[in-house]
Amino acid sequence: MISNFSSNQLSSFQAYSRLTVVAHVKGQSEGNRNYTNNKVSFKDFEEILEKEEVVNKSLAREVDQWVRDHSKAHLKTHNNYDMESKTMSYIEKAYRLGFVNENGHLYQGKL
Repeated sequence: MISNFSSNQLSSFQAYSRLTVVAHVKGQSEGNRNYTNNKVSFKDFEEILEKEEVVNKSLAREVDQWVRDHSKAHLKTHNNYDMESKTMSYIEKAYRLGFVNENGHLYQGKL
């Protein structure tokens, strides 16, 4: 499936993965147990970002610093500036739309 993705879809999927898997692992390492299984599918993620409607106004904000730090670390390792830039644009959009909860996970209240 992923082998058939365009570069934009790969970046979108990487953003989705960071807001699900990476955020969950980060939370576990910090002792944050306030996590429920992700109910947001990749398709849901893409559709919500495409609609550009605010999901939860109280959660709309700039990207958390740990996400920016993760992006910088990713660039140092992989040097793929184009893909990382696209990935961060999806993540930034999710934050602006209030689609990321206070723990850095995708907000699931609208589904």
